Amino acid sequence: DMAAWIIPKHRFMTEEEVQIVLTDLKRRGKRSVNTKTNDIIFRLSTICGLRASEIANLTIENVRLDHGKSPYVRVVDGKGGVSGDVTIWDSSTAVAFTSHMTQRLQDNGKPTDKFVQKTNGKAFNRQEINKRFASAIHGLPDNRRKELSVHCGRHTAATMLHNKGVSLATVRDFCRHSNISVTNVYLHGKELETTETFE
Repeated sequence: DMAAWIIPKHRFMTEEEVQIVLTDLKRRGKRSVNTKTNDIIFRLSTICGLRASEIANLTIENVRLDHGKSPYVRVVDGKGGVSGDVTIWDSSTAVAFTSHMTQRLQDNGKPTDKFVQKTNGKAFNRQEINKRFASAIHGLPDNRRKELSVHCGRHTAATMLHNKGVSLATVRDFCRHSNISVTNVYLHGKELETTETFE
């Protein structure tokens, strides 16, 4: 039974670990454009729940930050060709995306250009997004860095959202799962303390 299969705890991050990574990225990002990009990739994974290929393919026009309702990311042709809107529920992530968007547009980015790209202006592939995620979590202990992948960020996003008291159906829509039993696999009960926003 799909719903009975539970992802091991080491395959998702605690909120404390997410905070450690974001604090480390903020410190290192003051001197490095690459680290700032890694911060955006990390947030797209662990806050928005995007898969590596979805992060690589995300365009500027599909990050909607100022349209009069909750900010969201529009995923086009995700896994299985599924498209959907992902609410950016963390306010500090919306702020980080806004700052990144401003910089991208100042760098002559067109709305169809990729939201995250290399310093040479080229697009990332899925493997490169995985490597960037690994670099982003540099502030965690060695054993955790070996256990975690960009897809673990997706599990983390679903778990943190569920721990805020959001319904399973809402988490299913957030993850763009076709079946709620798949969403069940992502969730592990209310085990983590929740803070409203990550600085």
